[in-house]
Amino acid sequence: IGSNRTDTRQYEITIRNNKQLPINIIVEDQFPISTQKEIEVQDRKYEGARLDEDTQQISWQQTVDAKKETKLSFRYEVKYPKDKTLQLDWAGRVASGEWGSASRVRLVRYGFISAGCIFKKTRDK
Repeated sequence: IGSNRTDTRQYEITIRNNKQLPINIIVEDQFPISTQKEIEVQDRKYEGARLDEDTQQISWQQTVDAKKETKLSFRYEVKYPKDKTLQLDWAGRVASGEWGSASRVRLVRYGFISAGCIFKKTRDK
């Protein structure tokens, strides 16, 4: 029923500080931006982050204590016509049914170690 479909995406970014001292870190990601009027990105949630309305970039400035872990999360919904196929993985732009990869933390999803910290980005299914 209805001519539209709505898909929800929710991500969690985990930062673990393995150093002996606290670290200050800025984590940036981005909500998708629709380039087509029939595709809408809505219901954005990004607790503790700042949103740049023009670029849809979200950023968290965090201090992670020594040997501690912190988790950040964000979510959004994409409403689009049922006859379109979108690949809804990792933040980017919605254009011609595809998402680009414009996220500054996109490598986080693979898990990597940098300066004594471990980052991991996962998607709730």
